[in-house]
Amino acid sequence: MPVVYAGPMELKGLLTGERVDMNFGNPIDISDIKRMNDEGIEEVANRIQTEFDRLDAENATYHTNKKPNPLTYIYRIPLGLVAIIVVLLTLLFSYIASFVWDPDKHRKMK
Repeated sequence: MPVVYAGPMELKGLLTGERVDMNFGNPIDISDIKRMNDEGIEEVANRIQTEFDRLDAENATYHTNKKPNPLTYIYRIPLGLVAIIVVLLTLLFSYIASFVWDPDKHRKMK
């Protein structure tokens, strides 16, 4: 199944909110090709190339070089801060609990 990707090629692009477009094509049916000789392989390659050309043309209409709106950072910054605080509190409580927990004290005596 052919897939076309148009979007950032670096992690920085994903973090800045650049647009990501993925277009999934139709499966390529080769069941009607009887023999996989040179002509059969050429026919399969032709079908694959035709499907990729169709996907590229379809994806080109969606992809623009428009920069993301800076106002989208208004909700990203507070959510990022909340996520950082939750992670830090989890680490802190785990560290404190590692000193408080005494497994011998909580085992039942036989």
